[in-house]
Amino acid sequence: MIQCSKCKDVKEEGEFRKDKRIKRGYCSNCKECTSLRKRIYYQNNKEKKRERDRRYYQNNKDKIIERQRIYEFIEKEKRLKYKKEFHKKNKEKKRLYDKERYLLKKEQGYTPPKYNKELRKEYDRIRWLKKSGKIEEYKKAHHAYQCKKRMRRDAKLLTDSYIRHLYAKEYGKQIRSTLTDDEIRLRRELMALQRLQKQKQGENNAQTRES
Repeated sequence: MIQCSKCKDVKEEGEFRKDKRIKRGYCSNCKECTSLRKRIYYQNNKEKKRERDRRYYQNNKDKIIERQRIYEFIEKEKRLKYKKEFHKKNKEKKRLYDKERYLLKKEQGYTPPKYNKELRKEYDRIRWLKKSGKIEEYKKAHHAYQCKKRMRRDAKLLTDSYIRHLYAKEYGKQIRSTLTDDEIRLRRELMALQRLQKQKQGENNAQTRES
């Protein structure tokens, strides 16, 4: 049992990080206090830490990329083995979880997205970049792909961020900070109404063709 020098609580040895520099082999602060201290430091020094990390990456770019490639190669087999074993052990559990998730989404009015050839092509290219070990290109392409997906989702749901994006495209980025909640709400209602009208028009056209 060790007493934490920060919170003064007596805890098990497993609650402390190992440190060879100290005689007893453990840090004086418990894991919880150390984690809290690091969180507070990060909140107060966000920009400083980002700048330091950016500088370190620029100075050690090749070394970091090579290390990532080696790590991914070593861990790939481990991950695949773990996934297979987990699937075997929890086959029924996963089936029930997927069924519950599907029913919940169905209740919420979720409909599966239509197959998008362009997005699928981009996704396949990203996978190829990762397998080829082109880490820098992969990161850029993956980020762009995620942004595109998020934008499509926001457009479907007419979120605040999507409405702000539309205003910024029309009137410039400066307008983002000056938009009020009422302006966003009115634009959303107008767009929802236009979509309904378009949908009804499409249904009427389909009925006309059938008749």
